[in-house]
Amino acid sequence: MITVEREQLLKELESVSAGLSSREVIEQSSCVVFRGGYVYTYNEEVACCQKTCLNIEGAVLADKLLSLLRKLTDKIIQIEIRKHKNRGRELRIKGKGRWSAGFPIEKKILLPIDAIKKPKKWTAIADNFSDAIALVGSCVGKDETQFHLTCIHLHPDWVEACDNFRAARFKMTTGLKKSILVRKEALKYVTSFGMTEFGMTKTWIHFKNLNGLILSCRLFIEEYPSLEEILTVKGVKTSLPKGLIQATEKAALFADIDGEENNVVINLKPGKVTVVGQSVHGWYRRTEKIRYNKQPMCFTITPTVLIEIIEKYNECMLCEDKLRAGMGTNFSYVSSIGIPEDETEKESS
Repeated sequence: MITVEREQLLKELESVSAGLSSREVIEQSSCVVFRGGYVYTYNEEVACCQKTCLNIEGAVLADKLLSLLRKLTDKIIQIEIRKHKNRGRELRIKGKGRWSAGFPIEKKILLPIDAIKKPKKWTAIADNFSDAIALVGSCVGKDETQFHLTCIHLHPDWVEACDNFRAARFKMTTGLKKSILVRKEALKYVTSFGMTEFGMTKTWIHFKNLNGLILSCRLFIEEYPSLEEILTVKGVKTSLPKGLIQATEKAALFADIDGEENNVVINLKPGKVTVVGQSVHGWYRRTEKIRYNKQPMCFTITPTVLIEIIEKYNECMLCEDKLRAGMGTNFSYVSSIGIPEDETEKESS
């Protein structure tokens, strides 16, 4: 019988949740695997390793185990592995009161955790690395037929992404010696767990935090198209009003579909700018005055990036088919834009 703090165990298991798969892409990819005082997860694109207070060996389905630990109020729980004559090998949990729970635990570990070699050298992550990933991540594409556009491009001198309609680049010294591609869905966890160091192996980039969590993301060595032409914008400068921030936050409520952030629409006309959020759940619009006297324009942008632009950069550059923000800074964001249609205006009136 092992006695552990429930919150500590829960914290350790949640820290490796990035490596879990909702479906079994490979055997035990929906499990947490315990071995040698560590807990592991792996789903082909992300692998996690964290030291744990639960020194047992075996694989347990993560979903129900995590759900129970979150619902419990016990500070201390007792855990043991027992073999039931009908149900087989089980991980049993007991706490205060007349309750206990059991989970099937597989003794044989099938998850290929030993195939992921740890780096011999660790390098400090740049202070603005997480900011860079968060900012360019909104421009990652979803078209799997253009694989490189579903990734974030990590270059020795910048981090960038593009989906053929939008592009973003954050100039920085990444510490990399060569360019690599990493899936956005893998890298997004780097911003969540306070990673402080990274290291490289042949097919993985590994990140480590002060708690000892190692998050490994599969990397791809493929050519990434040059974004120089896309990021070059010559046009008229304008300033987006601060009042658009609150309007965008409200519009984002309607642009959100099933928890995924979608674009809001920005309509520019001489003297005014309108932000529109619209989905099957409803719509919201707000108009603000603006110093703008050029031809009408319309473009889409994710609410998070728009708010970031207004807060940090404010001024932007507009031309016939593009908007660029971040002039004179280490961040450049470009969005394709076009002339608004009368039908669009009528629908949101």
